[in-house]
Amino acid sequence: MKKSKAVISGIVAIIIIIVIVIAAFQINLDYEAATVRNEVDNSWQISGKFQIDKTEYKLGEKIFINIVELDEDEKGEMVFLRPLNSTHHGIYKIIAFDGSKKPSANIYFQPHLNVIKNICSMDQLVGGWIVEIRGTEYSDLEFIIINDFVVPEDYFDYENEIKKYTEPIC
Repeated sequence: MKKSKAVISGIVAIIIIIVIVIAAFQINLDYEAATVRNEVDNSWQISGKFQIDKTEYKLGEKIFINIVELDEDEKGEMVFLRPLNSTHHGIYKIIAFDGSKKPSANIYFQPHLNVIKNICSMDQLVGGWIVEIRGTEYSDLEFIIINDFVVPEDYFDYENEIKKYTEPIC
């Protein structure tokens, strides 16, 4: 009886060790993959205390913005300008900031078609965007939206989601 308990305890211990080794190996692989991704996608743009997460987006991607430790007297607006043509831009979105009320923020938005703003086709979102940081001396930020889109393949209504980007809405 004691011998069978010892054998069972030994088998359980071996199984636990194998599980721990496999888990540690998997964690290491995940860390290495994340490190490679960060080296490739580490394109945060920074202007003073303002940051956006990438230089290039596909339609359907969220644009992440960090505002880091504003001084109390720093206030103004982040103005997102979309391309109208090769020489002109128009206001797409304005995000106000005030360091006396909220010194740091993590914000995101997702450019999309909008009948009210008369943005009727994806061509009106594609191109070089400018982010003016009004009320400060910080330089503008820039990014590009390319003519491609992101839709999760397991999305329940994949075909209609694709139509959002491929068919004009107005």
